[in-house]
Amino acid sequence: MRVTVWGWIGLTFVLFITTFGFVVCVSTFLTVVFVLFGGLALLFTRQEKSMGDVYKDIPESHGLYKVVAVMRKPRSQLKSDKRLTGSQIIDEQLQGILTYLIRDYVYPWYDSLSSDEEVPHQIHVTAQRVIISFANRMKDVDWIPYLTTGLVDDAASHLRLFRQARAKMKGGTSSRGGV
Repeated sequence: MRVTVWGWIGLTFVLFITTFGFVVCVSTFLTVVFVLFGGLALLFTRQEKSMGDVYKDIPESHGLYKVVAVMRKPRSQLKSDKRLTGSQIIDEQLQGILTYLIRDYVYPWYDSLSSDEEVPHQIHVTAQRVIISFANRMKDVDWIPYLTTGLVDDAASHLRLFRQARAKMKGGTSSRGGV
């Protein structure tokens, strides 16, 4: 059987009256009503006193004037370091690639937002920093042991696994059953 919300409210009201009596229920209800109305009246009177002062005492904001002054200042030239790896031939090629990447992947969507050159410049500078960091880490690697032992071992292992896989394919064994 579905009992509605009003049924529960009625049951609570009946149990409250039978437990505490009619006089206690009425006095509790009136106390809650008077406290709420008193609180609202107090809030209304305090709000009325403070509202008159708010409209008269609005301080003048100087923030907009500062923003206009900053926007009127001439922008400094956007500068960036052209050195990336230490080799001029490689650096010129990397700078060209970065310029093409920004031209092809940043300007198409950024030109519709703003004509300011600072964001594409910052993207260019960030990409340069990544390349510089990568080049510095590559300089720290000891390449001789890797190229003479590690790379040779990896290539030989790859070639051996390739030959085994090709032999399995030619032999016609299925790889579903097991290894």
